[in-house]
Amino acid sequence: MKALILAVALAAVPYSASAADPFVGTYKLNPAKSATTGGQTPPELTLVISEDGNNLRIATSGKTAAGAPITADALVLPKAGGTITAPAGEVNYDSTVVSRKDANTIEMLASLKGKARTRVKLSLSRDGKTLTRSFTSTNAQGRPVTGTSVLERE
Repeated sequence: MKALILAVALAAVPYSASAADPFVGTYKLNPAKSATTGGQTPPELTLVISEDGNNLRIATSGKTAAGAPITADALVLPKAGGTITAPAGEVNYDSTVVSRKDANTIEMLASLKGKARTRVKLSLSRDGKTLTRSFTSTNAQGRPVTGTSVLERE
């Protein structure tokens, strides 16, 4: 009997060690629960978060308030945190520091030449159904933009 219990326990270890990150999933913006100051909240926004080895890949799509498509290269973040360099051609920042506060909180600070440009905090609800993205940044005119986007898991 002890051998059976040990076998079941050992069989469970690889599964729990390879369990998906809680952020993995597809999230759609709830515009009624989201707000932006100094900018406009897009009427449509989708985040698809997937795992890529030791990284999280965040792909963004949607539409701007003017109806133009929002397309962005996938942002690749180290799950455990760390510093990443900006992709080639990026002019708004050159590096991002990623901090994993706990299983449900990721914070990012994007900088350009050592000066902080954008702060983003991703908070996943305990039940995993709601992703809140809080941010502060500057717009093209150098004015502050702040906001909170509430996204719901599909």
